[in-house]
Amino acid sequence: TAVRDRGAFFPSLGGESLEGRAMLAVTVNLIGTNLQLTYGAASDAAMISSDGTNLTVSYTGDSGTPFMAAVGNVHQITVSDPGGFGGQMLTFAAGNAITLSSGLTSTGVETIDINPSINTSTANISVTAPRNISVSSSAALSTTSGSITLSGNSGGGASGSFYGVNINAASITTTGGNIAIVGRGGDGTGSAVGVLFSQATVNSSGGNVSVIGTGGGTLSSTLGNAGVALLSSTINGGVVTVTGTGGTGSTNAIFGALVATNSTVSGSLSVSVTGTGGVSNADSNYGVFVTNGSTITSSANAPVVVSGTGGGSASTNDNTGIVVINGGAGDGAITSAGTLTLTGVGGNAGSTTRGIQIGSGGTVSTTNNAPITLNADSFSLATAG
Repeated sequence: TAVRDRGAFFPSLGGESLEGRAMLAVTVNLIGTNLQLTYGAASDAAMISSDGTNLTVSYTGDSGTPFMAAVGNVHQITVSDPGGFGGQMLTFAAGNAITLSSGLTSTGVETIDINPSINTSTANISVTAPRNISVSSSAALSTTSGSITLSGNSGGGASGSFYGVNINAASITTTGGNIAIVGRGGDGTGSAVGVLFSQATVNSSGGNVSVIGTGGGTLSSTLGNAGVALLSSTINGGVVTVTGTGGTGSTNAIFGALVATNSTVSGSLSVSVTGTGGVSNADSNYGVFVTNGSTITSSANAPVVVSGTGGGSASTNDNTGIVVINGGAGDGAITSAGTLTLTGVGGNAGSTTRGIQIGSGGTVSTTNNAPITLNADSFSLATAG
C-alpha cells in the first residue's frame, strides 16, 4: 500500500502496514489498528462512516477516492489539530454502529457531530472541541469500565450562536466508568445553552456523572442562554453533580439549571445541583428551576443538595434562587432518600424575588423521615391542598 500526501507518494514502510491519504490538509493514516486523522488547515471538514464492512473517511470537496479500512482493522480513532487552525469539522455519519475496543480521542477540531452509535468496550471516549459537540439521531456513546468525556467551548471565546454540548435524542452510558460533560454556549445573538439534553439519557450505573454548563450569547430566545437544560431527559449515576451558570440576554428566563418536561436527575451516592441565573434586563432569571413533571431525587439514602442564586439586573423582578413549581404540564419535585438541603439566594432584588419558591404543584420531601433543611434570604411557600 501507499501513502498519498498532497500529491507526493511514499512506499509502504514494511512490517505493519501504513495506509493513508491526505485529503487536502487532512492526513489520514492507519498505523497498526489506530486510525489517525490530522488536520492541517483552517475550515477542513472530514466525515467518517461505516457500512458494517468498511470504515470510510471522506472529505468535502475531494474528488479522489475516499480512504477505506476494514472495520475489523480499526480498534481506535485519534483526531487532532496540532496547528490550532480554526473552523474545522468532523462528522461521524449516521449508519452502522462503530466499535472501537481501544477508544476514541479527538482534540482541537472545532465542531464534532456524532450521529451513529460508538462503543469502546473498556476504553475511553474523549472529545474536546474548541467550539461545539453534537450527539444526535438516536446515537449511543457507550463503554463499560472506560470513561466518557465531552467538552465543547469550555474556555469560551468561540464566535456564533450554538450550544456548547447538545445531546439530542441520544444516550451516553457507562457501566463502570465516569461521565463528564462540559459546555459553554457561543457569543452570538441567538440561543446559546451551555449543555442541552433533549430526549437524552445519561447513565453511569457504576460510576459518577458531572455536568458543567455556562450559557453564552447576547440575546435570549426559546431556551435562552441557560447553563444546563434538561428537556424530557434523564441523568443517573452514583455521585451526580450538575452545575449551570446562565449567560447574558435581553429577554426573560435565563436559567442556571433547568430541569423540565418530565426530566429526572438522580444519584445513588449523592446528588448536587447548583445554578446561577443569567444576567438579563428582563425578569425570571432563576438559579435552579424544576417544573413540568420533573424531579431531582436520590436512592439508597443518598443526600441531595440543591443551591440556587438568582440573576437578572437592577431593574428586573422574580430572580429567584430555587423554583419548584407546576409549570402547566406537571408538578416539579425535589425529593431525597437521605437528607435534603436547599440553599437559595435571590438575585437582583425586585418584586417577587425570593431565595426559595415552592409554588403550586411543587414538592420538596424526603423518605425515611430524613431531615429537610431550607436556607434562604426569603421564601415563597404555596399552601398545600
